[in-house]
Amino acid sequence: MRRVRERRGLSLDRAAARAVTILPGISLSYSTLSRIESAKAPAPVEVVTALAEVYGLDGKERQELVELAGRAQQPDWFDAPEYAGVIPRYFRNYLGLETVALEVRSYQAMVVPGLLQTAGYARGVIARHHLTVDKDLVERGVEARTERQRRLFASPPDLTVLLINELALQLPVGPPAVMAAQMRHLLRMADMPQVKLRIVPIEKTVATPVSGLTHLKFRAGGPSELVYIEGYDSASYHPADAGEPSERTKGTRKGRNASADMEKYVQLLLEIGQGAAHRRRSMDIIAQALNRFEGR
Repeated sequence: MRRVRERRGLSLDRAAARAVTILPGISLSYSTLSRIESAKAPAPVEVVTALAEVYGLDGKERQELVELAGRAQQPDWFDAPEYAGVIPRYFRNYLGLETVALEVRSYQAMVVPGLLQTAGYARGVIARHHLTVDKDLVERGVEARTERQRRLFASPPDLTVLLINELALQLPVGPPAVMAAQMRHLLRMADMPQVKLRIVPIEKTVATPVSGLTHLKFRAGGPSELVYIEGYDSASYHPADAGEPSERTKGTRKGRNASADMEKYVQLLLEIGQGAAHRRRSMDIIAQALNRFEGR
């Protein structure tokens, strides 16, 4: 919302005053609008509707902004009690951003991305991550991962690019039957029109300081584009705009020059992508892994 206001050349106090003129029943001040823009205060739908009028947004942009404000006032699915203890706070922040992303581009060097994991594969990954045999915790983690996939692919971003290092297809996280099922699932997912799945051959692998990273882009008026890097038990966010952290990024680590960091990681992701195999070759690599796990 702040970027839309600034593009219109409006100050906070002028935008707030015009919104009140359009809809006299609302209460909106300079400080309140500032807090809404930095996600430190909820954005009532009626306030967003008035601001959309002030900013001269067209029908589609206005509807998107109003819908976003409406969702912001509802509890997120990942805050449900059944997922307590299995979705860390730093990843909840990411899930909220992924939901509204226009483009998702990611790379994983050691494991199949969570968005593409089967239930059997996810069980192995979650059990190893938490170093636990607590079946209830593992199963709730699998349910959360499955729900994330269902929601994203029911209304997918305009573009989802998922780069996977060939090594991830060779490292078993379960018995051969589980790995074979995972390979078959990758072949099916590669046929989705809005998913671009590519394998980075081992000989084309770029040495990186991280095992995985994700670049998110958003529609105009949405959050600043950012790069998300997840570690073993923490994550860092590197947004294009290194201003005040919002509710989504508050409590996560940011670099001193977050915007410069973002560009550095975007370039790294582009370099990794340049080494990725084309679609046909990527499918062949997955099929070879499938044959290996099936003992053929």
